[in-house]
Amino acid sequence: MKLKHRLILLIAPLLIMPGTHALAAPAGGATPGSGTASKAKRVAVELPPQDLTYSEQTAQSQRDQGRRLFKKGNQAFEQRAVDNAYKYYMAAYKLWPHPRVLFNIAVSLGFLSRPLESARNFRKVLRYGPNPITKHRYKQASERYIELMGQLTNLIVTCSDSGAKLFIDGKPIGTSPMKKKVTLGPGTHMVTGSLAGKVPYSAQVRLEPGELKSINVSMEAFSDRVRWRSVPRYHWYVPTLVTVAAALLTGGGAAMLGWGRNDIDKLQQDVTDIVTDPLRDPPDGTFRYDTNRENTAVSLQKSGFAVLGLAGTATVAAIVLWALRKKKVRYTVGSGGTSGVKIRF
Repeated sequence: MKLKHRLILLIAPLLIMPGTHALAAPAGGATPGSGTASKAKRVAVELPPQDLTYSEQTAQSQRDQGRRLFKKGNQAFEQRAVDNAYKYYMAAYKLWPHPRVLFNIAVSLGFLSRPLESARNFRKVLRYGPNPITKHRYKQASERYIELMGQLTNLIVTCSDSGAKLFIDGKPIGTSPMKKKVTLGPGTHMVTGSLAGKVPYSAQVRLEPGELKSINVSMEAFSDRVRWRSVPRYHWYVPTLVTVAAALLTGGGAAMLGWGRNDIDKLQQDVTDIVTDPLRDPPDGTFRYDTNRENTAVSLQKSGFAVLGLAGTATVAAIVLWALRKKKVRYTVGSGGTSGVKIRF
């Protein structure tokens, strides 16, 4: 038979009906979820102060409904259906928020392997003192609370930056200024903080069972940690290709312009030679002019000018691409060995 089932069989006879002197929950031997303490630094567990007073203000009809649900929860617990028992206890507590019902909820959570929630409920039970639950149950709650807290951890979070919102594992714990002790399960936890105009804070904290640690959250201004650096917008080959294209177009356009100009000069020289040659043929002074040759030379020059225009455009584009290739971006410099938070825009 499983250990949990054996414990339930031992504890079940201690459950008594609501309305008697001690509206009890499972009690006795081992505490749910207990285990061997680690060798990490441990601190003495103090019982919470008895700063709450319970006065019966629930209507009789609601109390009766709550007692009926409580009875069903006890029956479910005796049948080892701890999950169902917990649901009945929670429903009863909503109707009748008595510390004795809360005691049963705390014990059920322990058996459901939820030590953190169990400890928090035991803490609230203990704050009412022994009167609502009897001295015997108060002693049981104290022992279980101490044992559970030995498995859990405590983190003291301090922050003096007014208005900063603080979180542990994404759950809000309050707004600074504050100094708060938070009970957590063992393991790694993320502490974060946010405040308008400040660099977001984040830190990982490793906690061992029974260990107490402190962390001071300090929000830094962006001006204290922001740096600038140059990063490329695009690869260097983009402006390089445009530059090469501009050079090729410039060379090609200039060559075409030169060839056309040279052909026109040759054509002009040929005309001059024919006109000034006394032995020209035919003797009547007429000669045949090659218009196709002239048109080819002029077209070559026009094409050269057009290509040079494209080269000019490509040159301007290359200059702009080289000038805009890099941009300045902001990033935060991490503190305490962290890398900080990169800011994109």
